[in-house]
Amino acid sequence: MRVWTYCALSLTAFFTFLSIANEISEAMSGEVERIYLFDRSILNWVSQFRTPALTQMMTDITALASFTVTVVFAFLVFIFLHLARDRFATMHFLLILLGSQFIPRVLKLHFARPRPDVVGRLAMVTDASFPSGHAFNAAALYLTIAFFVARAKKSRRTEALCIGLALILILLIGASRIYLGVHYPSDVFAGYCLGGGWALLVAACFYPRYRARQSRTAH
Repeated sequence: MRVWTYCALSLTAFFTFLSIANEISEAMSGEVERIYLFDRSILNWVSQFRTPALTQMMTDITALASFTVTVVFAFLVFIFLHLARDRFATMHFLLILLGSQFIPRVLKLHFARPRPDVVGRLAMVTDASFPSGHAFNAAALYLTIAFFVARAKKSRRTEALCIGLALILILLIGASRIYLGVHYPSDVFAGYCLGGGWALLVAACFYPRYRARQSRTAH
């Protein structure tokens, strides 16, 4: 049942991403402007709340899904999985990281959406805007770590707590990208859908192996 739930949620997330991507493509070709009107209104509204203290906080939060922090987290998780001799989890995590590094980059090259110019940018960026790599990384990485912790504890309450904390962190990272003016809200939401879908799809692929190994251990 859990595998089917993961698959259903993953497909829903991917379908939502495709819907947003289609809207972006139409907007970039000049066919519709609904998505741009929505994005610009949100960016203008959020910019009203900029303060030096909040900007520093958002800069720190956005770093939690940066390449450097991802590498550090990956190194620590790999050490833990190696010491635990968990081969399946190591492959699971490696797939998540590979997807996080390559999927957003390929899609950015394909869509080539320019970065927002609605409000001043408070961070240096050079690549394309759609989808948000930070949002993808946050969703894929932190949901997977929550999955690992919950699997180790084997408690529904712990699982709910881990997923809840991961979602809060993911939402904060996405909000930081909008606040800093480096992404449209649609970039961030698309990154959430794609990264979350990727995390759920990989988890669905590996979950039967975890269950089978758990059953062998129990006997």
